[in-house]
Amino acid sequence: MKNLLALSVFISMTALSAHADMATEVEIDSPYARAAIVQQRNSAIFMTLKNQGSSGSLVAATSPAAHIVELHTHINDGGVMRMRKIPSMPLPSGKTVRLQPGGLHIMLLGLKQDLKPQDQIEATL
Repeated sequence: MKNLLALSVFISMTALSAHADMATEVEIDSPYARAAIVQQRNSAIFMTLKNQGSSGSLVAATSPAAHIVELHTHINDGGVMRMRKIPSMPLPSGKTVRLQPGGLHIMLLGLKQDLKPQDQIEATL
């Protein structure tokens, strides 16, 4: 069973498109990542993004915890759910976007460290 109560993630918002001040208009709630060991190689970050400002998009993410960080979604491919890299995540004005298992999420590929419960990692959006 995968541990979803993994670790807290410190997030800073810098790569939001549309407006330079959009980062101050997007509220981040409950960011966390799945616990994983380096040998598993990958993990994912989840959170809720509430856009209080004008419409924009999340266009990139980085984290020193992984070699590659990508924006992902899940699609139904002939009855099989598959993850796919996406170029951006729309953040419509006045809406809440949930990054959650089985949906939108941020992938941590090529972990540089174990991710244990109660650990903290940094990520920049």
